[in-house]
Amino acid sequence: MSKSRYITGLRAVEQLLASESPEIRRIYAEYQTANPRVEAIIKTARQEGIEIQAANRARLAQISGESRHQGVVAEVQRSTVMDEAGVLDKFGVRPDQ
Repeated sequence: MSKSRYITGLRAVEQLLASESPEIRRIYAEYQTANPRVEAIIKTARQEGIEIQAANRARLAQISGESRHQGVVAEVQRSTVMDEAGVLDKFGVRPDQ
């Protein structure tokens, strides 16, 4: 059984980084992206000392098991895939807050 799970999508990864979770092992991000949100995630992760791995979209889909990753996937400790709703639920954040 894997000791990692993968969190996909811009908002989910942004929320995870904002929580300063010690569970984050590395961030996989689409290389040569023009998306400023992905670039901001990369910058924040580097400032936090989190490893960044460049990957193409196909590799991100392979890692996460989802094609709707929005160019970024966070690898965290544990063993299940978690989407944005799962992250928001785990950290007690509601979209209306």
